[in-house]
Amino acid sequence: MQASYYAELRRVLRPSHKRSLDKFACDKEPHVYSVVNRAIVELRQTKFSVNQTVVALGLQGSGKTELVHHAIEYLGYVSMQNRREHGVAASVVPVETKIHHAMNLLEAFGNAVTADNFNSSRMGLLTRVFMTPEGVVAGCHMEGFWLEASRVTSKYNATSSSGGGRGQHQHQHQHQHQQQQQQQQPLGCKRNFHIFYQLLEGMPREVLDQLGLDPDAEYRYLGSGSRDLEGMADDTFVQDTILALEMFGLQDQIEGLFGIIATVIKIGNLRFCLLYTSDAADDLLC
Repeated sequence: MQASYYAELRRVLRPSHKRSLDKFACDKEPHVYSVVNRAIVELRQTKFSVNQTVVALGLQGSGKTELVHHAIEYLGYVSMQNRREHGVAASVVPVETKIHHAMNLLEAFGNAVTADNFNSSRMGLLTRVFMTPEGVVAGCHMEGFWLEASRVTSKYNATSSSGGGRGQHQHQHQHQHQQQQQQQQPLGCKRNFHIFYQLLEGMPREVLDQLGLDPDAEYRYLGSGSRDLEGMADDTFVQDTILALEMFGLQDQIEGLFGIIATVIKIGNLRFCLLYTSDAADDLLC
């Protein structure tokens, strides 16, 4: 898109130009904001009797994950504008903010670094956003259809290649940081799910000691040379994950959850050997 497109979009997004956005969205070539706005317009024209669907399809690394982020971000913008216009009171934490944190949490457990990008989605996700007749976001339901669970036990290193698909202020900062670093850092590596590295690289040593993890040790499930990957601020991202867990009332479950993640990491370092007897060969833990 040309810079003039974004300049015009920024102009019509002002509250005083609310009506001109519909015309802008229909006149310009496809853009995530205009597509989502068209869905909102259709909702209003049908008096919210016909659901609208936006599907993100594309090849590996084509930007589907980022497109969804921008779509949700735009929905949140429209919702906040309508909330102020109609005097709809917001909760202590607005629904729009909770959606961003929910996406952040899901990505920690369902996204990974691949040869093509730093935040590749390894899951299928259906996100339903519910809106009131005033155009205010009332809730959201996210449903996972598949997860690349086999990725947990795969082996990674800093030079391997990979195939496959890819809150408010903290969540947005995370993706901007990843985009900037992706332009600087040549890829060609792959990693396990983000959450494993967030735990090992982002938690204090005393916490890791309690979990039985050594930040200096090699863990097979995390790969060799892929943990300290330039452009992945795991020590910062883990705080976003913890914040999301706390926001959804799971603060009492964090210790147990991290304990399970630590167990998975350590399981990868188990070794098995064959113990031969006169009768048969049995697999025993060494």
